[in-house]
Amino acid sequence: MLIGMLNKDTRKVMLQLRLTDYMDSHLHNHLMTATRQLTSVTTSPSFDRRLLWLNAFAHGIGFIGVRSSVALLRQTLCEMRQLFGEQKPMIPSITNVNVKAIICFILFSFLFPTLALSQKPKEIAKELFESTVLISTEDENRQPLAFGSGFILKEGFIVTNYHVIRGAKSGYAKLVNKKQKCEIIGVIHVDETNDIAVLSVPDLKGKTVKVLTQLPEIGEVVYAIGNPRGLEGTFSQGIVSGIRTLDETSSSKLIQITAPISPGSSGGPIVNEKGYVIGVAVATLKGGQNLNFCIPSTFLPSVVGSEHPKPFTQLQKKEVGLFRYLESGSQQDAIVGSEFRWNGDPRKTLWSYGDYSYSLRNVSRTNVRNIYGLIIFYGRDGNVIDIDPIEYKQLVPAGLARRVTGAVDPSIKKLTTRTSPENQFMADDTPSTTVEFRILYFELVED
Repeated sequence: MLIGMLNKDTRKVMLQLRLTDYMDSHLHNHLMTATRQLTSVTTSPSFDRRLLWLNAFAHGIGFIGVRSSVALLRQTLCEMRQLFGEQKPMIPSITNVNVKAIICFILFSFLFPTLALSQKPKEIAKELFESTVLISTEDENRQPLAFGSGFILKEGFIVTNYHVIRGAKSGYAKLVNKKQKCEIIGVIHVDETNDIAVLSVPDLKGKTVKVLTQLPEIGEVVYAIGNPRGLEGTFSQGIVSGIRTLDETSSSKLIQITAPISPGSSGGPIVNEKGYVIGVAVATLKGGQNLNFCIPSTFLPSVVGSEHPKPFTQLQKKEVGLFRYLESGSQQDAIVGSEFRWNGDPRKTLWSYGDYSYSLRNVSRTNVRNIYGLIIFYGRDGNVIDIDPIEYKQLVPAGLARRVTGAVDPSIKKLTTRTSPENQFMADDTPSTTVEFRILYFELVED
């Protein structure tokens, strides 16, 4: 109706603009989009054919809309020809070629649907930061026992490795890059065989993860996020390099990945390009070689069965079955502290010295540095007398050891060492002192 109220020239221009705008913007842009989508999907490992028919249905609705638009344009063309007679307007015409282009676009989208396209690593990292936590556990003396990572499976519940909480009496969790520490009030689920634990942290507020309910394929791109010492929220990329079976009699699977997992990152989420958790990270050693694995996430939706947490004190300290299957151990086992000795003349009185030395041996096949931990001194009655930090920043080559020195108050020496009635060392030159070396973190140095 509005067109009929305008003069012929104005009507001509408006119709030209209307038709040209549609042709240039709508058809051209959609065809270009289809081409880009085709390239993206055919190069993405996350193509999901199960949603093909859903996509086809959506495009079927879109086809009806396109047909309606074409009919409207044909009506506009007829109106223009009535206005201008036999004179052909200088505008693009709707021909069978254009209709074929529309049909090609629809077929393009049907054959190569843009379904569940991969997220960008930046987007995945941003989401994971809202779901990944740093976990710190303590012993009965409130001293650090282990550091690890975890993620929010469900509001108030986090998943981590069992070896992170093994032997713990208390602990806390906090979101990466956040300051608030939330107390772990207990354990909901423990699976020693697969090195998995689900913890109750009711005060922790974050975003729950999306869990994949099937095994990934070899070659898929994956991302790991964890908390190495001083580097909260470290994000790394790799691929699935293998799917392994624990033993011949077990149906349990283990996913081997190339994304690096350092101490402190165990228990963190491993996700695919869609942001779905495919497994729980666990760093292990086999034959002294560092290997990166994750426990498949296929069972995770069912592990939260009880909402009545058990306190740490009710947990029995059991060996991790996963390490037994792999003939391996926790990555912390790569560094061994031993050969503790008090420095000085052993014939002098105990009150003369508080200096000591010990060895740090790297039993792995990878160079390490920045070793952190604790030396715990036990008295003759078995109680803890003192704790001294281990901090060795130099390189320790694979298979070799370094001698490290330290010092405590001289009274510690007397309280922890067996002596004679004359307050002298016993006959041997290396008197008996009970110490525990607790390695909390070290950095792997790749060649």
